[in-house]
Amino acid sequence: MATPSNSSSVITTLGIISTLLFLSLHPTAVCYGNLGNNLPSPQNVVNLYKSNGIRAMRLFAPDQAALQSLQGSGIRIILDVPRDKLQSIGSDQNAANQWVQSNVVPFASSIKYIAVGNEVHASHQEASSVQPAMQNILNALNSNNLVGGQIKVSTAIDTTLITNSFPPSNVVTDWNNGLQYQNLFDAILDAVYAALGRAGAPNTPIVVSESGGLRTVGMLPQWTMQELIAGI
Repeated sequence: MATPSNSSSVITTLGIISTLLFLSLHPTAVCYGNLGNNLPSPQNVVNLYKSNGIRAMRLFAPDQAALQSLQGSGIRIILDVPRDKLQSIGSDQNAANQWVQSNVVPFASSIKYIAVGNEVHASHQEASSVQPAMQNILNALNSNNLVGGQIKVSTAIDTTLITNSFPPSNVVTDWNNGLQYQNLFDAILDAVYAALGRAGAPNTPIVVSESGGLRTVGMLPQWTMQELIAGI
């Protein structure tokens, strides 16, 4: 995981695995993937979100049609910097400036977070570019007066980076802190907080950008969603 910048506008985004997005300021949100065929138009997707009271979205890459459709919708988003852009943005401030100018400035009212890279591991070629890319994106936002709480910069990790989280499958007591965990989500979240503390970044805010994806066909049971939202 990249070392966070000293700026208060840089936070840590926790990407657990795949499907649902939860932001602290919004009740329920859904990731919007656009890989496939016979997909609904971005405007129809935005209308679907609004009709179901979904007020936050994650876009895994800038999509101009989707970003245009989101304007005035009241839906706030996490916008990803794709992995294939990390090296150029991390090594060139001008590339970061251009990316922000094209994908953020015209749509700033809809953007809450920018996730620079998604689940980049230390073994990945782009790993060393995550931190400088975050800093360059932050610099570009600063130059456009888009920080100070308006848009925050982050990166999304997955929990395989936490090698000793000891995930429970039932009620477990952590003898190091005396806490009882009734579910896996709470245990994983605390493990990430603990890891951040050991990495020298205690009390860093965490945004949960995704929850666990189901391996079988079907919708996430309603009770599971309610329990997860209540936990957050």
